[in-house]
Amino acid sequence: MVDLPRLRDPLLDEVAAGCDLLLVVARPTVPGLASAARVVAGLPEGRARLVLRGPGLDDADVTRVVPAPIAARMGEQRGLAEAVDLGLGPVRSRRSPLARTARAVLHQAADVDRAA
Repeated sequence: MVDLPRLRDPLLDEVAAGCDLLLVVARPTVPGLASAARVVAGLPEGRARLVLRGPGLDDADVTRVVPAPIAARMGEQRGLAEAVDLGLGPVRSRRSPLARTARAVLHQAADVDRAA
């Protein structure tokens, strides 16, 4: 598992080419999806999945804008940005929206790995 920045770089392209599953985290808003669409366009075809964070457009609208399936949707997690800024880490509770979504996505990644 690797966390890649959104900036285009030949080294990042090489790392992405070696991944079976690429998750793009985005807000389901027009600006968030426009950014996600640009990122997905630069990734190996068929490997990208979306993780949508927070409220916004419905799934049908999202898939019209971004050519990638939705892996998960998560609600807002109060205090997430502050916890990260303070160095406390993003997952402070096993029942938080982020923790639940991470578990669901990891199960999907395991399924992709078994299928490969």
